[in-house]
Formats: sequence, C-alpha cells, structure tokens
Amino acid sequence: MPEHKSPKPHSGAHANPPHSLFLNTRGNSTLGIGICQRCQFKFPLHMLQDDPNIPNFKVCAADRDDFDPYRMPARQPDMLTLPFIRPDVPLSTPPTPPWEE
Repeated sequence: MPEHKSPKPHSGAHANPPHSLFLNTRGNSTLGIGICQRCQFKFPLHMLQDDPNIPNFKVCAADRDDFDPYRMPARQPDMLTLPFIRPDVPLSTPPTPPWEE
C-alpha cells in the first residue's frame, strides 16, 4: 500500500488513510465519500473538514492548516480621550519673559 503523501508534514492523525477502492460507510450519518483536496485520498464525508484559510476547501485532518492571523483585517485604533486636556499654546509667538513686560 502507498503511504500518505502530503505537501505538509504528516501530523499522525491518519497513519493509514482509507485509500482502497471501497470505503465502508456503514454506520455513518451519510454514505457519501469525498476526496481531500490536498492529498487526493478518498475519505468519508464526515472526516473531511473545512480549511480555515481557504473557503470551500475540504481537507483531511492531517492536511488541515492552522488559522493564519495575518489574513484577518487590521485592528482599528482605540478611541481614547485623555481626562485632562492641556490647552494648546500657539507656537508662532514665543512667550515674553516677565522682566520685559
């Protein structure tokens, strides 16, 4: 039997993936089978999961990626106001020393 070949290192979730001509689906909630879109092996539909980074991409547990946080939108800046606001002093006129008044 060929080993489970995947571009991602095998995590050990499926040491011997079901890749025979006949998949026994007795006792499962669905009788459907699907193909992992990374390793191209057949699995019962309940064993395929959505990939968190690519929508509508069904993969087996061994080929599932971790969620990439860099694909999320950037955080919005916090709207903070200071409790004591210092009044602005015009920068165009230097303050006059008290001895020149």
